[in-house]
Amino acid sequence: AEWYRDESMLNLEKESVFGGNWLHVGHLGQLSGEGDRYLTGCFLNIVVKSGDTGEIKSFYNVCSHHAMQLLKEDKGSIKNGRIVCPYHGWQYSCDGRLAKATAMKGMEDFKARDYGLKPIHVETLGPLIFLNFSDTPNSSLDEFGSDMFSSVKKRSGPIDDLVFVRRRTYNLDCNWKVFVDNYLDGGYHVPYAHEGLSENMSMESYHNECHRNWSLQYAETESERLGAGAAYGFLYPNFMVNRYGPWMDTNTVVPLGIKKTQIIYDYFLEKPRSEDNEFIEKSLEASHQVQLEDEELCAGVQMGLESGAYDVGRYVPRFEEPMYSFHCRLHEDFSKRLDHMGAE
Repeated sequence: AEWYRDESMLNLEKESVFGGNWLHVGHLGQLSGEGDRYLTGCFLNIVVKSGDTGEIKSFYNVCSHHAMQLLKEDKGSIKNGRIVCPYHGWQYSCDGRLAKATAMKGMEDFKARDYGLKPIHVETLGPLIFLNFSDTPNSSLDEFGSDMFSSVKKRSGPIDDLVFVRRRTYNLDCNWKVFVDNYLDGGYHVPYAHEGLSENMSMESYHNECHRNWSLQYAETESERLGAGAAYGFLYPNFMVNRYGPWMDTNTVVPLGIKKTQIIYDYFLEKPRSEDNEFIEKSLEASHQVQLEDEELCAGVQMGLESGAYDVGRYVPRFEEPMYSFHCRLHEDFSKRLDHMGAE
């Protein structure tokens, strides 16, 4: 239970979990449009797409002069090829170089090349953009998670060439891992907490597949929204991709505090249904209902974790192998970081 309620876990997770793994920050559709484009992310990052070359780069959204946040809008165009700090007017080119430092001309021992934006490793899988904040990632994104995407495609359909429909965000009163645990319980809670969803899902067909960096849950379904089968892919540590019927939605889990979490949902749809507004609104309403039910569950679990009455529970092997796999991976990252701190 301490993993979910101890404030000291936040710094440990920032360094050991979020600092060294591939994190989803957006999709290529957010960079569409003429000229140089950008998107900002939930991890104080900027992703920039060059209008001339199409090359994608990423940097910390932090001015090298006085640590000011450079861009506040979630996406947009970069005017005249310059990112301008709103505090003191320092300017950066789209490749991160310092292009202008106001009132610094002729300053002794000042070299512009030493004050560019700090870069972040960026890669894409299909339409999705991921970052790795470590200086030297242990693996490429392809090595880290491409097998999960391949499994989702095999089960429920392609993830490319889908039309972005809508983004929704939910703020939950729970630790981020409570939400991930709920997602990874192998459908155990579905018959009890999601009546509308379970009516269209064969729980007898529900099965799990677990690997070091990812897991997959799959069940046969029967409805216009869910199609003939739903695949739920999880990429460690905080990303989900759900493919069902003509739909795909992605979920990015962002810790805001020890018991505050934001979930960012992006919904995509196959092109033939992308202008069927009645179907879209009906489907999104059904999805929203499931999220509200999960929100209530997660808040209840967080209250129980903070009560002092609970320390550890028991896994149910038939269902909860994906959750167990997630906890093992967390323990691995925590242990590595603590061992490193002990050796310093």
